[in-house]
Amino acid sequence: MGQIASWLSEQQQAAEANIMVDDTLHYLNQRKRALDAFLPPRMYDTRDFLAYVVDKVSPVASLVAYGAELPTTQVGKFNKITGDLFKAGLSFDYPEERQWQMREALEKASARGLTVQSQVLPNGAVIPGANSTLADYLFGTIADMARALTDLNYLIAAQAVQFGFVNYEDTRTNVRLPLDYRDADATYGYAPNGKFAHFPPDLTATPQAWNQYITADGLQNLENDVEVFRDTNGYMPTAILMSHKLRLHLRNQESTKRSFSSISNSAASVVVSNVGVVSNLMLDRLFEDMGLPPIIICDEMYNLPNGGGKMRFFNPDRYIFLTQGMGEQAMGPTLENEGAPGPFVVTREVTKFPPRDATQGVATMLPVIPNPKLLFARRAA
Repeated sequence: MGQIASWLSEQQQAAEANIMVDDTLHYLNQRKRALDAFLPPRMYDTRDFLAYVVDKVSPVASLVAYGAELPTTQVGKFNKITGDLFKAGLSFDYPEERQWQMREALEKASARGLTVQSQVLPNGAVIPGANSTLADYLFGTIADMARALTDLNYLIAAQAVQFGFVNYEDTRTNVRLPLDYRDADATYGYAPNGKFAHFPPDLTATPQAWNQYITADGLQNLENDVEVFRDTNGYMPTAILMSHKLRLHLRNQESTKRSFSSISNSAASVVVSNVGVVSNLMLDRLFEDMGLPPIIICDEMYNLPNGGGKMRFFNPDRYIFLTQGMGEQAMGPTLENEGAPGPFVVTREVTKFPPRDATQGVATMLPVIPNPKLLFARRAA
């Protein structure tokens, strides 16, 4: 076994590595990523699962004569959705030079009666390690691996709520993942658009584009789209997700400034044709007065493979309706983890010649959005 794999497999280090993964998963479940409140992470112990969506139509009751039989009626229908979890994996390699660093750290620690990693005693005192920086780096890669796996599920979910479908191609493996959550036979929303029932035409390159401050009317766009959503589902979306830049476009539109002037000065019977600046707080008040869902600002980013820079989870020019309980980020079992659910991360020897260890992680996952009527997004700028 290689130097790094051997060290991490020792009882104390192995326990700490497991804590790293558990703490990372706990953090991922607790941190408020934009989608987690609407598509929360959920573990499954089987690779395939069923979700049932009730398209419920509750009719009014009927008048019944005393002693008469009660009338019967159909109440909704069940749509069975079967999903197959897809597999994800990654490997962080430790080349020969890193193996030498661990060997030298172990020798130094042994000669001085120390451990490689610094130790914190119950009284708070710290015993320095022979190479705590190296130890922290190795444990950091374990936590990073767990995050990388769960971030992929989050990325796929983000694409699903933005476009209603996923056509993700991995740049490392060239494996493609096609998913489609839309209703091909939709007669609701912007009917008869079928799959595009809740994905109306782009406003880009039109006078209504949100970066055309003189002619755009973003508030009217949102009000109209919320009403289409309400007509379909019987209730409003919980929130509207957009980027900071898109909200800035909305604030700068002349129509927004006029709308706020009208509302803020009506009680005082003062006529004001415009205001100079609409702040975020003023916009929130305007949304409340208009009965629109609150805005969630999201500019979250992830790291591209092979040092390719950063990329947004959500396009900065789209607004997206999010609804409580619209789906989940499912994670399933792996054979590598003896059929247990969730990300599995292990550090092991890959080759002896040349010496190479690696921290490797695998997971099975699938964003689940059973009801296509809850999907709604539009490109606005």
